[in-house]
Amino acid sequence: MPATKSRNDVDGDPSPPSAREACIADMDSVDPQDIELGPIIGNGAFSTVFSATYKGERVALKRQAYGEHILRELSVLKQIDHPSLLRYIGSCEYNHQDSKEVWILSEFVGGGDVSKYLKGKKSPRLTWKETVQIALDAAEGLRYMHERHIIHRDIKAANMLLDDNLRIRLCDFGFAREVASDNENNAIQDDGPSPQSFQTHGRRMSLCGTDTYMPPEMLFEEDYNESADIFSYGVVLIELLCRRHINEDGFLKRQPAKNFAIDLDQFRSSVRPSCPPSLVLLAENCTAFEPSNRPTAREVVEWLEDLQKDLNETRIYRRSSSSFGVPEGDDEASLSDSFASSAGLHPYDMDSGDDDCEPSAHLHENDEAHFDETSAPSYAGPLLMPHGHMHRWRQRWVVIQNSIVWIFKNQKQYQLHRQLTDEESYSDGKRSAKLPISTPLAGCVLKQKMTNRRWTLSHPARNIKWKFQASTSHDMQLWVAIVSRAITVADYLAAGDGSSMPTDPVDTSDEIYSWLDTLGLACYFHTFKTKGFATLDFIRETGLGEDDFNFLNIHNDDHRQTLSHAALVLRGESV
Repeated sequence: MPATKSRNDVDGDPSPPSAREACIADMDSVDPQDIELGPIIGNGAFSTVFSATYKGERVALKRQAYGEHILRELSVLKQIDHPSLLRYIGSCEYNHQDSKEVWILSEFVGGGDVSKYLKGKKSPRLTWKETVQIALDAAEGLRYMHERHIIHRDIKAANMLLDDNLRIRLCDFGFAREVASDNENNAIQDDGPSPQSFQTHGRRMSLCGTDTYMPPEMLFEEDYNESADIFSYGVVLIELLCRRHINEDGFLKRQPAKNFAIDLDQFRSSVRPSCPPSLVLLAENCTAFEPSNRPTAREVVEWLEDLQKDLNETRIYRRSSSSFGVPEGDDEASLSDSFASSAGLHPYDMDSGDDDCEPSAHLHENDEAHFDETSAPSYAGPLLMPHGHMHRWRQRWVVIQNSIVWIFKNQKQYQLHRQLTDEESYSDGKRSAKLPISTPLAGCVLKQKMTNRRWTLSHPARNIKWKFQASTSHDMQLWVAIVSRAITVADYLAAGDGSSMPTDPVDTSDEIYSWLDTLGLACYFHTFKTKGFATLDFIRETGLGEDDFNFLNIHNDDHRQTLSHAALVLRGESV
């Protein structure tokens, strides 16, 4: 399922003037001149995160457009202070291209996130003790938030950061919201249930978050409460136990026909035999279909603390081929010998970790990277470029999109190009004369000069070398970070599996390249050619359907729609 994000969710009234004014006042706490931007370390639908330096300290900087949602996030950030939650440092306003942005500074956590860790080579070496500690850290962060009547609403593996010791920080509070109790008359949001009834009574709130991790009640647009966070947490726990991502490669695909419920039989069959049964049972309870059947965050913490004590003893139990079971009437079953016997378990020494592997090594931010089409950043703005034989610097409008860099004479030409792109027919596969110059970013090299706010972008295979100059140092840092990230993602996608780059230069006269380039999707050229979609006649004959996109490893919905429509035009079937 694609991610579902909604920044138009206004759950009741926006933050009251007092909270809004406090957030605005707090944005004066950081001077932008004290910030030096580094490379991009993450980007999402609404924000980009940079590594940065602030007064000599390495920090993470989140850059986002100014609006009510960012003020609400700042309101939450200022209220929370817990070792398992990302530490807030400060914020400031920044005017960029006549638009107002908010820059949020937080502590830098250099171990990546759980999602990337699971896709990396080190995840099979994660011991069960380490797994329990990761789960416990996240649960303690949730308990802290829920006890303060704050729902996160976007719990997922990518929002759990790991430090070098594999300790967790929950992050990204863009969807977090406060829920007031009945006896708080001046609540930030509309009246809500009392703390005592908070677990059992739902709230009508908007759909937001990432749908792979969403509970059924949210997907069905029903009332929900903080138990929604527990379901999402349970999905992450399942991914940790199975070392796989849900909804990828057919694993635990949640289907509307089955009410988006977790297939527990498939889950149990995918768990490693060495997994403590208590962890499996906890994951099942957290992902219960009915919200009232899920434990609270406090109960999850207590459950994991008990398990942690068990794992520190000399014996735990390995699951046999028997299915998991809890003795009837034993709601707080522990890893005792009687429980193990009834559940078909056999003792073994846990000290060796998962299946006798060594404890996992410390993680470093650049150890491994995994990207898809949605990882490619998009950006646009004015830059100076040398023009003519005199090399006089002229302003151009530069666009980074879909792993391609486009250079327009000015912003007006760019807007005209967007309008023509929506209207033109590409049935002949020819490139429009109105298109600006462009090049795929895969294979490009960026070289930065430390002075004059200048840098060079070259593409050796296409004999391209472009020079750019920004108007300010911050603008240069933004561009260099974004272009560097875009090149990294483009190279990864062009390599297919991320192991090696294609050695053949791009043939820009190839009809498939011209067709894809006209659609702004030249990044897929090598994929089309190597997987047999080598001519327009072939595409005209076969079309492009869902199975083709899966075979081509194209998962971006917008890209699929564009390619599907263009293929219909080739076939003469477009309406």
